[in-house]
Amino acid sequence: MVKKGKFGWWVFSVSLIKRLSLILMVLTILGGLSTPAWSQFEEYALKAVLMEKFTHFIQWPNTLTNGFKLCVVGENPFKGALHNLAALTRINDEPTTFVNIDGPDAMPDCTMLFIGHSKQHSLARILDRLHRSPVLTVSDTPGFARRGVMINFVIKDSKIHFEINPEAAHAAGLKISSRLLKLATIMPSVTGGENKEKK
Repeated sequence: MVKKGKFGWWVFSVSLIKRLSLILMVLTILGGLSTPAWSQFEEYALKAVLMEKFTHFIQWPNTLTNGFKLCVVGENPFKGALHNLAALTRINDEPTTFVNIDGPDAMPDCTMLFIGHSKQHSLARILDRLHRSPVLTVSDTPGFARRGVMINFVIKDSKIHFEINPEAAHAAGLKISSRLLKLATIMPSVTGGENKEKK
């Protein structure tokens, strides 16, 4: 069941999240999720579920002692989907909280950070601020994986796929399972001036 909550957020039942998780992983394995039939909200609801599934294939260097903090910096396209996912699920058997990040100081405290499209011109500064902190970075902006984001959603042939930058994850001390890597397009980091900020 999906319904609109008191504050306009869409609330997911646990059974729906489980069904979406299964459907999404199967479709991903088969070569991507077709998007034309989905609204933007439904697209990002599915991306939120997939972000949770990623965590089952990633090892953080330290035990999560303060819970799992799921953050967004920049424009938030999820319209409450991440907030409600965090409220209804435990990630890595830890309580999950959702945080909209206003400034850079709090970013290293996140466990997973979604970087919105509005931050494309300040991406290098965001990644510099994280400075090898064990934060899983995720986005859905073209070119972000090559610029150092660890997982980047892309649309190809009207289907949702994802790219992974293993170098960026390794530099932050994160280990990504080979099972997840096999489902992704592997993207190396750019070097030199290619990753400079746009003016």
